[in-house]
Amino acid sequence: MELVGKGDSLKLKFAAALAACALAFGVAVSVSDSAFAYDYSQGNWGDSSYSSYAYASDVSYTSARSKLNDSSAWDACYGGANHYVEVAATGYVWDVKFVGSPIYYWNAGKSGYLLNNVKERGFPQALLWFNNPNSYNTTISGVWSPDSI
Repeated sequence: MELVGKGDSLKLKFAAALAACALAFGVAVSVSDSAFAYDYSQGNWGDSSYSSYAYASDVSYTSARSKLNDSSAWDACYGGANHYVEVAATGYVWDVKFVGSPIYYWNAGKSGYLLNNVKERGFPQALLWFNNPNSYNTTISGVWSPDSI
């Protein structure tokens, strides 16, 4: 007694081939997703405090910190007059470069992500660059991290 007829055998072969293709496609998609995934867990996202004295109508900045991925920086300003802030770049030898990062109007009590192009432009370190537009001196203070994730 034959359990599978000639027509059924062809259907089984087709089903097996279809299952093999689906499995191969699933493995290929899984491999390709992981091959292009970026591991943001290695970012330099720990907050570091800063206190930067800025003369009237002048600039000041933080120390440079390692920029490990292309995520936004983070800034939480605790004190100081209203000011402008942007993320600038430097190599391991101090040489500040402006890399087309947006300039943000910032003030005490404000916190948020700062878009920047430090890693994309090939620089290993980032810093916060403050511009004090006021006619008086101020100390800008808070915490920041060069990577947000």
